[in-house]
Amino acid sequence: MKKANRSNALLVELLIVVIFFMLASTVLLQVFTASSNQGKKAGAINDALVAAQNTADRLYAALSDGNGADGEIRALQDLGFQADAASGWHLTGDGFSLTAYLNTEDRPAGRMHSAEVLAFSGEEQLFALPVARYEEAQP
Repeated sequence: MKKANRSNALLVELLIVVIFFMLASTVLLQVFTASSNQGKKAGAINDALVAAQNTADRLYAALSDGNGADGEIRALQDLGFQADAASGWHLTGDGFSLTAYLNTEDRPAGRMHSAEVLAFSGEEQLFALPVARYEEAQP
């Protein structure tokens, strides 16, 4: 009778150990999945930042070449942006999207060209980069 009790106790102990390791593996799997998702989101944010900085630099250069709004539009088209009459220019990347808004204001001494590049991940706005350049009036 004592041998049967010992083998039953051993089976219960083994069952408890197996259950413990199953629970631990489930928790670890969830942690690794969350970590992977966070890494993908960080990569998308980094890609969005690089693309937005590149766009802002190209817009600034286009503003300084003296072609005004035409240079800005060509720069955005060269980068792959698509025009949307209602809401600016749009570019969709891997896990992010960029929106660029262009604005030109005539001033007595020249023109103020400005642009804003917004980065989105889904519906969430990640950041905004402003660009501005003043063009003096030609005498």
